[in-house]
Amino acid sequence: MSTNTKSVCLLAHIVLKKTRNYGNDILGMKMAKKISLKKLDSLWAEIIRNAAGRCEHCGKTQYLNAHHIFSRSKYVTRWDVDNGICLCSGCHTLSSDFSAHKTPVEFVEWLYQYKGEDFINELRRKSHKTYKPDRDKIFKELTRIQKGGIDG
Repeated sequence: MSTNTKSVCLLAHIVLKKTRNYGNDILGMKMAKKISLKKLDSLWAEIIRNAAGRCEHCGKTQYLNAHHIFSRSKYVTRWDVDNGICLCSGCHTLSSDFSAHKTPVEFVEWLYQYKGEDFINELRRKSHKTYKPDRDKIFKELTRIQKGGIDG
């Protein structure tokens, strides 16, 4: 391959890469835009808050947050509704008596009692798997759950 051909190929690769990243139109072909992580996170959180409608620890119905049982950094469970629990802001981050973030030992003890050891262990096994998330598929599944509820 000549130097000019290599340069053209490299330039085409760079243009196509930028086009994918920004969702632009090149050569009359629309590039599919990826669904953003933020959009998936927001949809997941809305489902978790609406499914419970109250803090699952204290029962409050205001200032609800969706908390990930296993870290959001684990894509295999990041948008899994089983990996979410609805907590008020106090039980999520603010209270020094009981909080998922400030008193994690107490939170985990409560979580084992509330959800059960088998549930937590199965979720842990699932969280250790690795995979590349298909954002479109995840979005469709979350939208389906949002419309029909977690169980339907």
